[in-house]
Amino acid sequence: MSYIVPIGPYHPALEEPIHAKLYTEGEVIRDADVFVGYNHRGIEKLATERNAIQTLVLVERVCGICSHSHAFTYAMCVENINGIEVPKRGQYIRVITAELERLHSHFLWLGIACHIIGHDSMFMHIWDERELVMDLLEKMTGNRVNYAMVTIGGARRDISDELRRELLAACDKLKAPLDRITEIALTDKTIAMRTKGVINASCEFDVETLQPTYRLLIGIPGKSNAFAISRRLGLPDEVITNAQAQMSKDSVRFEDVLTQLEAKRQALEKREQETDRLYRQREEDARKAREFREQMQRAKENARSRGEAEAKRILRDARSASDSVFAELERMRKEQAKADRAINANEARAELRRQLNEAEDAIDKRDARSEPIPKPSRPIQKGDLVEIPGVSTPAEVVGVGSDGTLQLKAGILKMKAKADEVRLIEDDERAAMKKKAPKPTRTAVTGLRTAASRELDIRGMETLEAESVVETFLSTAVMGHLETVTIIHGKGTGALRNAVHDILRRNKNVKSFRLGVYGEGENGVTVVTMK
Repeated sequence: MSYIVPIGPYHPALEEPIHAKLYTEGEVIRDADVFVGYNHRGIEKLATERNAIQTLVLVERVCGICSHSHAFTYAMCVENINGIEVPKRGQYIRVITAELERLHSHFLWLGIACHIIGHDSMFMHIWDERELVMDLLEKMTGNRVNYAMVTIGGARRDISDELRRELLAACDKLKAPLDRITEIALTDKTIAMRTKGVINASCEFDVETLQPTYRLLIGIPGKSNAFAISRRLGLPDEVITNAQAQMSKDSVRFEDVLTQLEAKRQALEKREQETDRLYRQREEDARKAREFREQMQRAKENARSRGEAEAKRILRDARSASDSVFAELERMRKEQAKADRAINANEARAELRRQLNEAEDAIDKRDARSEPIPKPSRPIQKGDLVEIPGVSTPAEVVGVGSDGTLQLKAGILKMKAKADEVRLIEDDERAAMKKKAPKPTRTAVTGLRTAASRELDIRGMETLEAESVVETFLSTAVMGHLETVTIIHGKGTGALRNAVHDILRRNKNVKSFRLGVYGEGENGVTVVTMK
């Protein structure tokens, strides 16, 4: 069953007000439409009406979870623009606050993730440890959110020695529960079962510019880049080295593996870029080759035009011969029986209506037929002949749909039917029909099947050859008193079609012409109405 599940704009699992439409099949999400921008507060506009210190209050309220990060970033921007140097102690205090905020943010996210997948015991355990971090932030800043620790040029509050010792003791206290949480997250079967099909992804970060590139990397977990960023911000090397020594060997190896993966990924991207460059170069070379061939074709056409006089002479001779043939055809037409001359447009329309009625009756009576249709010896394919109950003319299978529906053509009729509604004319029966069929007779004019044929096929002809054949065909249609005829020129490049249309515009016996519609051949044929 397919469903559309709406989520948001407000939902316990959403940290920001968004609206999403999830298109599901059972429990599988096939697609999603996400709509953002439900909570625009106009912070940028408000900032234009305040000074730099007053704006700190605004940017801290962009997000309650990461308020310090926004204030930290804004202050660095103002300081870099104005050349303000922040004291080392102020930098330390900013970084310590940011790291504590990062811990609480990660605990918050992981707890919510466990709650969403139904692992509430893990959720409560993680948030219990998060409370220790929130208590430390409150002791440092006086607030659990919106810490107001940043000011332009430094930090708003200092950290006493007593608080420093308490912070270090709290970090030591967090190591054991953090290891336990990591072990459960990586090995617990409940989490593994409920995250089946989920893969790692990360947002690329440029350490040199200290900016995200906003490129999503599928299959690569994210790096903290904490040491690299701290080194870029001027933190002393001995502090960074001491911090690295506090990390477990497994964490260090994992960071090294991620670094190697990132280097390999960048190398692969360079190869892909080089491949794209070579591909574009190949396309450019192919374009130049096409232009050269076109130039050669134009030169060939110019050379052909030099023999135009000879071609016109040959065309005049052909027209003279065709006039003699037309005279003979006219004599033969007058000698035809009255029955042959009675085949006119009204009789054709009556025959069409009769065939349409037969087809409709066959469709209406297909469910009420008394004799069952024998099953075919093989699956019906394109090109087979089938017999439709109630229709005397065998139909040709011109196409088979993906659902097994057959597209049939019986004379000028086109219809659709299911495989169990028709009888397959087997190969032996079809061969017998071909033996009984009368052999067609040839006429003295190439391209004319009968004295007054309604259809002309000029596919594969050159333009000059087609011009003579088409004019001969139109003259025959006039003598045969045909109201409409069809010229099959094919789609191709359109050159033959344009040549035919030029001939039709010049012919005084042509009333109008149009391209075929669906079922007639579309732009591969031209239907001509005679005067």
